[in-house]
Amino acid sequence: MLCLCVSIPKAWSDDSSGLISANGRILDSRSEPVLETTKDKKNEETKRFFLSHLNRLILIGDDKILIGSDGRFGMDTQFGWTNDFVISVGKQFASAPDNHGSTMYTLKEILEDKIRITYRAEFHHGSFGINKISVDEGTIEIAYKE
Repeated sequence: MLCLCVSIPKAWSDDSSGLISANGRILDSRSEPVLETTKDKKNEETKRFFLSHLNRLILIGDDKILIGSDGRFGMDTQFGWTNDFVISVGKQFASAPDNHGSTMYTLKEILEDKIRITYRAEFHHGSFGINKISVDEGTIEIAYKE
């Protein structure tokens, strides 16, 4: 099988090669997006989101918990997306797929009356005419809920 490889230059001399967003801003598709990283900036927002979509959080033994949500976060399994799952320390789950943002959660610690979760929330601003990706990482604590 023959493969023809072509090199396409990253920058074009024609300034009209950018894309126009819904609000009329020109997106420069030739440059990498700006990466904005923060620590605990979205902490309260992330905790509010998590609690508003949490149906149950039950301790199972010493090292596992059962998490049930309304579907806004869950786990992708071999059988598809599930919003009821058992997870142990160090394992990850995620917010439901979205066009602009996503959040990955990692169960860090199981305590007597709550769990500690770290999160990594990403938001891609491109469709709003801003060539930027915001990433916030932090930790939240959630009490058990039956």
